[in-house]
Amino acid sequence: VSVIGAQSSAKSTLLNFLFGCGFAVRAGRCTRGLYASYLKPARGGQPMLVLDSEGLLSLGSEGGVFDGQIALMCMTCSHLVLVNHKGELSRQLQDLLEVCLFAVRHLRLARIQPRLAFVLRDQHDRSRAVHEDMLKQMRSHLEDAARTLGSPLHDLIMLDSTAVFLLPSAVTSELRQGQEVCWTSELFAREVLHLRSEVFRWLREDSCRRQGEGPSEFSSLATWFDYAAAVWETLEQFGEQLLHYRTIHEIELRRELADVAKSAVRDALDGSSEVGGAASGFHARARQMVDSFVARMHANPSKLDLETTDLELSRALACLRDEFVTQLEESFQERASDPRFSATAKEQAKQQIRTPIEWAFENHLYTWKLHLKKASDERAMHELWVHFTGVLNRHLAKSGHRSCLSEAESHELFESEWRSYEASYRGRLR
Repeated sequence: VSVIGAQSSAKSTLLNFLFGCGFAVRAGRCTRGLYASYLKPARGGQPMLVLDSEGLLSLGSEGGVFDGQIALMCMTCSHLVLVNHKGELSRQLQDLLEVCLFAVRHLRLARIQPRLAFVLRDQHDRSRAVHEDMLKQMRSHLEDAARTLGSPLHDLIMLDSTAVFLLPSAVTSELRQGQEVCWTSELFAREVLHLRSEVFRWLREDSCRRQGEGPSEFSSLATWFDYAAAVWETLEQFGEQLLHYRTIHEIELRRELADVAKSAVRDALDGSSEVGGAASGFHARARQMVDSFVARMHANPSKLDLETTDLELSRALACLRDEFVTQLEESFQERASDPRFSATAKEQAKQQIRTPIEWAFENHLYTWKLHLKKASDERAMHELWVHFTGVLNRHLAKSGHRSCLSEAESHELFESEWRSYEASYRGRLR
C-alpha cells in the first residue's frame, strides 16, 4: 500500500492513523523519497508493506520529472495507491496521473495492476454525490488518455467510480484559558477506521482476484525489493525522456510534431512527388554523384589522381548535404506553422531533423570510400606487377635472355626489390 499526494497534505499522518506506522510528522517537507514500514500480523496472515512518498506538486520539489518518478514508483510497486488530496480533485493532479499512464504504457514497468483510491481531506461537506461526480469526470479523462495511448484504462490501473473517501479535518483546536488546545476529533478517528476497513476489503478482493490468475507477484520482501530497485533504475534511466511533459495534450502535440518532422525528413531523403519524385531526394542525388565519380575513376584508372578525386567528391557531397539540410529546415518550418506547436518544441525538433541527413551523408561517403579503396588497391597491384615485370625484363636483357635464376638468387632479388618498392610506397603514403 502506498500513498501519493501534494506536500503538506498529511499523507504521513493518514498512514500513521490507518496502520500505526510511526512516520515522522511535522510542518513542511518531512518525507524525502520513499519511506517504508513493514507490518507482520501477530496471528499470522499476509504481511503488509506501507510506502510513504515525498510530497508532489510543491515549489520546493525537484521538478515535474521527480514528481512523476515518485508517483510512478508507487503505482508500479503497489497493489493499492491512496491518492491523498486536500480539497477537491484538481486538474494538476489529473495531468500528473495522465502523464504517469503514458510512462507506464511505454516503459512496460507494471508487474501488478494497481488500484487507485482517492482520499479527500478536510471535507466539511462530505456529500458523496458531488465528489463521485468529480471522480467520474477524472475517470473519463483518464480513459480518454488511455485510449490515446492505445490501451484501455483497466489494463493499466483499477479505478472504481466510487473509489473516493471523504475525511474531515484530523485536528480540532480551540482556545481554553487563552491557550490553543489541539486534539484529534472523534469524527476523524471514526472515519479513519471506516477507511481502514475499506482498504483491507479492497486488498482482500484484489488478492482473491489475482489468485485465479497465477502465483503471487512477490513471495517475500526481498523479491519486492529486487523488483522495486529494477523499476527505479528504469525510471532514472528513461524517466527524463517521458516525464518532462506536463499534460497528455502536450504529449499528443509532441507526437503530432514528431510525425511532421518524420514526414519532412522522409521527403528530403527519398524525394517528394510534389517536386520531381524520388530522383529529387538526397539518396538519389548522392548515389548519382558517387556513381559518376566511380565511372570517372574507372575510365582513367592510371591517370586520375585518386587523392584529388576523393577530396573533390567529399566536398561535393558535403555541399549536397548542406543544401538538403537547408531545404529540410525550411520545409519543416512550413509544415509546423500550426500555432498549437510551441516555439520550444519546434526548436527541439528542428535540432534533431538534421541527424538523418548526416547519417545518410556518412553512408554514401562510406560507399565512396569502399570504391576508392578498391581502385587504390587495383592500381597498387598493377604498379607492383609493372615494377617486377620490369625487374625481370632488365635482368634478362643484361644476360641476353640466355641465363636462368636459381631459387636462392630469385629470393635474394625479390627481397631486395621488395624492400626498395616498400620504402618507395611508404614514402608516397607519408
